[in-house]
Amino acid sequence: MKKKKKQKQKKIKLEKCIKKLVKQYFSHTKNAKNLNNGGYLHSELISRVERELIKQVLKQTQQNQSQTARVLGVSRTTLRKKMADFDLL
Repeated sequence: MKKKKKQKQKKIKLEKCIKKLVKQYFSHTKNAKNLNNGGYLHSELISRVERELIKQVLKQTQQNQSQTARVLGVSRTTLRKKMADFDLL
């Protein structure tokens, strides 16, 4: 039971962080109607979050790619591909 409670608490903290950052983004652009990004907001956001997540996990694992892949739940091959895509190699 304790493990599920900790996971739920972590999820809530992450959701609060995401909500705060998305609100900040929209406060700088005034509202979604004023965004002129060609309709790629979702893919741009996911890409930026994924890049930063990989960078931070690499930092936490002292650049250990195998450990980073395990933490992220992806194969090392997938991690290396994403690192190449994001110019992190």
